[in-house]
Amino acid sequence: MLDNQMQTLLSAFMAVCVLGSLLNLSKVNKRGLSAYLMSAAFLTLGTTIFLFKSQVSQTYIAIGAMATAGLLVGDAYWRLRNGPGRGRS
Repeated sequence: MLDNQMQTLLSAFMAVCVLGSLLNLSKVNKRGLSAYLMSAAFLTLGTTIFLFKSQVSQTYIAIGAMATAGLLVGDAYWRLRNGPGRGRS
């Protein structure tokens, strides 16, 4: 079992992920699909941290990490494809 300080730190990181997700969702009108992708990336990162905190199999943690990376790459592609200031779909 992880010690109490590590548990607290991981819980704080999960809270930051939820906050980041909500902040990105508040920018949907300005950023369009990019806001949805970043919000999903924050949620999958928070879920991956929760899986690590719960000490589940490393396979599930790796899947969560790959899903997060995929969403971040998708967001980067979307921004490069549409250029600055044209994030709306």
